[in-house]
Amino acid sequence: MKKITINGIAQILKLGAERGISQADLLRDSGIKPEILKDPYASIEPTQEFQVLRTLLSHVKDDTFGLIAGEHFRLSILGILGAAVPNAATVKDAIQFFIRFINLSYTYFEVTYEQTQQGAIIRLKDKIELAQLRRFFIDRDTMFTLTAFKDLFPQPHSLNGLKLKLGYEQPKEVAFYINKFNCPIEFSEGDTLIYLDQKILAQTLQQSNELTLKLMEQQCLDVDAKLTGKVSVVEKVTQILLSNLAQTAPLEHISKQLGLTSRTIRRHLQKEGIQFQKLLNNLRCEEAKRLLNETSWSVENIAIALGYSEPGSFIHAFKAWMDCTPTEFRKSNS
Repeated sequence: MKKITINGIAQILKLGAERGISQADLLRDSGIKPEILKDPYASIEPTQEFQVLRTLLSHVKDDTFGLIAGEHFRLSILGILGAAVPNAATVKDAIQFFIRFINLSYTYFEVTYEQTQQGAIIRLKDKIELAQLRRFFIDRDTMFTLTAFKDLFPQPHSLNGLKLKLGYEQPKEVAFYINKFNCPIEFSEGDTLIYLDQKILAQTLQQSNELTLKLMEQQCLDVDAKLTGKVSVVEKVTQILLSNLAQTAPLEHISKQLGLTSRTIRRHLQKEGIQFQKLLNNLRCEEAKRLLNETSWSVENIAIALGYSEPGSFIHAFKAWMDCTPTEFRKSNS
């Protein structure tokens, strides 16, 4: 499991102090020494954060506390990642940049960006067992996302076209959630989904600066390497592909993102025993099966979402993967 920077714990301690809970009490049994809180390059294990949060929640006794925490986890506390995101050209670009460097955030979910007919979905999928902390992290990360959007474009009307599905059963405090999020919201077990209208995704960011973003991109890569250790090219390529499978020229897109030639990327993948097209096909196949099972999208729209220029190419590829057409697959699983 990845290490995380110390910045997140600093916010948790601040929230505790506001409620009269001492730093010593919150850090007890966590193994976190107070002196490392002054080191901006320090990192801790997730299990240490979990212990601090369990202690905090045992004092607070508020099931909605994740929403309050999410309002405090602003872009500004994410270090170089938080500083880089506002330099993207559009909201869509900002989201995809953020997901690419998701390791620099505080989330414990697998986060993906999925293109839809109406816009896009940010999906938060369980990656590790969070037990009693799961609702807290869902609330924190969802509220953080909405707060980040408001920081990027604070106009009152700018979040029209946003709705949520939180991945747990409807709580008794539903009115509090509706008031906090101020957008359509539903609850059910499973993944947490943030639906974004195309109008939101297309909004330009006033701070956009391509040169600054490129400079900070390299800094993000450096910090990511320190936190996670050496990341394989396969992992990097997979992460970029999953952030947007709709790319019609995926290898060229990855080449631009990583600052490597297409030939170099293929060579690195081969060293790890992976062919680029096979990796891309596997990811497309899994996403195609999910969309056929979980949505009523037409085969044409699924083809577009997966980066195919025409339905015929997608149908031919799917038949090679699954030995049946997309329509036959959907019928057999309905």
